[in-house]
Amino acid sequence: MILNVIKFFIGLALGILICIGLVMTCFYDVVETAKNGELPYDNVTYMIHSYHKCEVEDKGTFLECPVCGKYFYKDNLNCCSERCENEYWEICDAWENAQECIQECIQEKQEFIEQHHKKFK
Repeated sequence: MILNVIKFFIGLALGILICIGLVMTCFYDVVETAKNGELPYDNVTYMIHSYHKCEVEDKGTFLECPVCGKYFYKDNLNCCSERCENEYWEICDAWENAQECIQECIQEKQEFIEQHHKKFK
C-alpha cells in the first residue's frame, strides 16, 4: 500500500515537472517569436501600400503611420509626422533604385546565359 502511494507521488511529481517544462518551452517560443517577428510596417512593399491607402483617406481620419506604425489623425501629411514623411520618401527612393539595380543585374545574367545557348527561366 505504501509502495502504491510512493509511486503515485513520484508519478505526480514527474507529471508536474513535464508540464512545467512544456509550459516553459511554449513561453520561450512565444517570446522568441515576438522578439524576432517582422512587423508589417517593417516591410517596404507593405509600407508603400499603406501610404497609398492613407493618401485617399479624408482629413481627420484615424490612421496607422506607414513608416513607424503609430496611430494618428490625418492632417496634411500621410504619415504621423514630417520626419516619417521624409523617411518614407527616402526609403521609396532607395527601394526604387534597388529594384532598378536588380533588373539590370538580371538582364546582364540573362544575356550571359543566353550567349551560351541556355534558357534563362
